[in-house]
Amino acid sequence: MLRKGVIRPSSFPWSAPAILVPKRCPDGKPKFRFCVHFHVPNSVTKFDSYPLPVFEETTARIFGSKYFSVLDCYSGIWQVCIQEEHRKQTAFTVPSGHYEFNRMPFWLSNGPASFQRLMDVVLKDLVGLEWWVFIDDLIVFSETAEENAQSLENLLQRLEKTNLQLHPEKSEFGRPD
Repeated sequence: MLRKGVIRPSSFPWSAPAILVPKRCPDGKPKFRFCVHFHVPNSVTKFDSYPLPVFEETTARIFGSKYFSVLDCYSGIWQVCIQEEHRKQTAFTVPSGHYEFNRMPFWLSNGPASFQRLMDVVLKDLVGLEWWVFIDDLIVFSETAEENAQSLENLLQRLEKTNLQLHPEKSEFGRPD
């Protein structure tokens, strides 16, 4: 995270506890997810009530489509910068030092709502018509392979303009149903 610029050294005199949590992996190899327990900052944060999509409404909307492209934003929420004055409140300590986040950590209460809002703004007028987004997962749906390719091109152009990155290994393109 330090090499990627997600975190930086901190001198703030407060720290949230950090732990490694086992992660389920399809290949069976043990992997861990780094987590910071932001109970204290989350308890005093003004809650962002921006709605997340309802799964049943989404499946009803894409029902009958024949072609799908499924994309995953690379470390989705980490693509959102935290304002300078708020970074110190994300401080945590691990054996290698004391750090704070430059980018939105996954464990802050408003992270999912903030990223969903960002994606809805970036993809505004075509969500529900050509594609669907749930936080950092995107589905392009269409009746034909040609429509899917065109919608996918529109989506990729918007993501490029806003510098949002995709995780190619977790993405599939033009899959017929």
